[in-house]
Parts: sequence; C-alpha cells; structure tokens
Amino acid sequence: MATWTGWASEFLQAAGLPDSAGNLRWLDDWSTNSISDCRNNPVDLSRTEPGTSACQKLTASRTAQNYQSHTQAAGAFSRQIRSGNFPNLLKAMQSGDYPTPSQLGDVETDLQIWGSRNFVKFIEDTFGIAPGGGGIGPPAGFAPHTHRAFHDLKFALNTLARDTHNSGKQVRSALATIRHRQRVGG
Repeated sequence: MATWTGWASEFLQAAGLPDSAGNLRWLDDWSTNSISDCRNNPVDLSRTEPGTSACQKLTASRTAQNYQSHTQAAGAFSRQIRSGNFPNLLKAMQSGDYPTPSQLGDVETDLQIWGSRNFVKFIEDTFGIAPGGGGIGPPAGFAPHTHRAFHDLKFALNTLARDTHNSGKQVRSALATIRHRQRVGG
C-alpha cells in the first residue's frame, strides 16, 4: 500500500465524496488490505491515465497502476469510482458513513470487480459476510473495528491527555485573571 499524509482526504475531495470519519476509516481499512504496492496507489486503482504504468494484475481484466503523482492518483480514483461499474460502493461512500453490514454484501460485489480481493476477504472475516456477497449480516457479538481496538484506544487516550492538558491551561489562565483583578480592584 502506497499511502501519504492526507491521501484519503485528497481522494474524497477529488471524487466529490464526503470527507467524513466513516469514509476516512473505510479508505484506511481498504488501503491496509490492498493487494498492490504500486506507486501512489493505496486502493488497487486500475484506471489508466497518461503516463501510468502497469504494476500488478488484480483480475483477468484489471491491472493496478503506478501513478506519477498523488494528484493523478486522486483523479484516477474519482474517474474509476464514478465509472458506473461500482454503483454500490459509490452509493455507500456518498453517505459518508462506514458501510453497514446490510450494505456490505453489495459493496463487496463491487470490490470484487474493482480487484481488491484482500479487502473483500477482510470484509468477509470481519463482518461475517458470506463469500461472494449476499450480506448475511453480522455474526453474534458483532463489533466492527475490534481489530483496531488498540489503535482506537491509543487515539482516545492521546486525545484525552491533550484535552486534559488544554483544560488545565485554561483553568490556570482563568485563576491568574481572577487574582490579577482582585489585586487591581476590578
């Protein structure tokens, strides 16, 4: 997976899709489970553009591409997802939410056409989707993103620590202002 800082937001903006937490997490999961390691290609893009080169076979008719720039890859993502070949994937991402288990069977079908076999396997394993799509629904005890539990916990603790530190600074500033006003009689 060939990612760079801000790639997911760049892809979403290029495609005119919501730059939301759900879409960012979806693209992060997708890139983590992509097949190819092509230049500037985090989600197994196969759309050819001027100057791209073949990198890795995805399906009998799709080959992941090396892109010359981040901008070129973002444009290819927009054109590929809006090509009409991936209506369920596009619809799910237009909502801005991480696809629900009931949507995933149809989205999985689009991902198979896209050529993202590893991401399809991830969806099947994580969400209890029957191989080949169909959306049987979540298994008992369904808990999306349990595989990222440590990452999510670390993020929450770091956010809490930052917010606690910032609130402490605000309290100290407020107390200093009160002490100053008491001294000057204001």
